[in-house]
Amino acid sequence: MVVMLKVFLVSFVGMKVDEDSAVIMKALERRGIESRSVCWDDPSIDWSEPDLCIIKSASNYIFDQKAFTQWTKTVEKTTPLWNNSRLFKWNHDKHYLQDLEQKGIPMPPSIFVSMKSKDNPSEILLNTEWSDIVIKPTISCGSFGLKRFKADSKEAEQYLTELTTEGYVQEFMGDTITMSACDAIIQPFIPEIINGEVSLFYFGGLFSHAVIKIAKTGDFRSHSIWGASVLQHNPSMEELNVCDSIFNVIEPVEYARIDLVNTSNGPQVIEVELIEPFLFFDLSPEAAENFVDHIEKSLNK
Repeated sequence: MVVMLKVFLVSFVGMKVDEDSAVIMKALERRGIESRSVCWDDPSIDWSEPDLCIIKSASNYIFDQKAFTQWTKTVEKTTPLWNNSRLFKWNHDKHYLQDLEQKGIPMPPSIFVSMKSKDNPSEILLNTEWSDIVIKPTISCGSFGLKRFKADSKEAEQYLTELTTEGYVQEFMGDTITMSACDAIIQPFIPEIINGEVSLFYFGGLFSHAVIKIAKTGDFRSHSIWGASVLQHNPSMEELNVCDSIFNVIEPVEYARIDLVNTSNGPQVIEVELIEPFLFFDLSPEAAENFVDHIEKSLNK
């Protein structure tokens, strides 16, 4: 009897948009591999059933990192998980950027402000020596909580205070989402972002495809959920080299999206997404085959 291999693509209860998973499932079906889209927070799921679980669209982990971390460990007791629980623990909080910066990865300078900080927010901001800044939470997704300010403005001081003491409110797709207080990051605003943010995608450490995301007029958030346009991109050797330097200093990953902005100092890393990157298979259908190649090869080991 032929036993069909099975893959679970993991999202969450109430997920509204997951175009990638449908493309992946069709590509797996063509290879004779069964797949299901399931929710990590659905207690009825038997996580020992599949041969592989892939975290695909589980962005609600930001509401309860402890529960999600426990879920990753539970799954790994019986089933391989992409990416693994160690990578989730490291990557879900943007303090990982400090690790990469210390290892020589080029990126904008960052100041991290703890919820426990006793420092005066006004003094923190004035001491940055940057006039145009962005402030964002260390745990978020889809540019939630990301705002731009003049460093010496009362609005910046107020937002930094609120973010680290009370939390913030985010409007998204008709919902009002309230987030708890968290650590914050302050960075200089990178003006070249208006030219676009480049995303390079890797499966099993191999380059697959790239896109460039250009914010809509009047915005700077380079994310399609905020109206950014997305186009295919042919990466430069400089961009590829920066990505290679990242893979040289982290543990092996099954999939990754690396976000870069090209500046006068070369490509700067904005984000390394190892948890649930949107893969833009609608722009590059052949890229889904790259991902499924990696899945099939891993299942057949």
